[in-house]
Amino acid sequence: MQRLMTMFSASARGIDVTIESAKRGEIVTKIDTEAILAFVDKKDEQRRRHRDTMVVFRRKAKEKQKNLRSEHRRLEEHLKQLMTRKGAAASNCTKTHQPLTLRLHQFAVEIEALRKEKLELRKQLALHTSFHK
Repeated sequence: MQRLMTMFSASARGIDVTIESAKRGEIVTKIDTEAILAFVDKKDEQRRRHRDTMVVFRRKAKEKQKNLRSEHRRLEEHLKQLMTRKGAAASNCTKTHQPLTLRLHQFAVEIEALRKEKLELRKQLALHTSFHK
């Protein structure tokens, strides 16, 4: 009994079909073209569905990134406003306020300033390392 190994592949220009026998030198010439075309059509349909799915996925991912960037900008602006208010409150603090509250406000302002400085230094370092590579 002979076993046949069949490989199908479709290209843009046409169908390239290779049929090899398990025994060396024996080539089968009878090809069921309908089966081959059905196989190729099935694969093309799978590729098309995958492409469509990926288009939807990429659009959703871009929209999600856009929303996240917008939310990040909004939160950064809100933080900036809060820090400005805290800085003003800390500088306008009178002797009636407790010293710990004053120190807490000052620390919050200082922490934010250090965070900004750290980010700026990190950007400069990245720029430096990219030039020296």
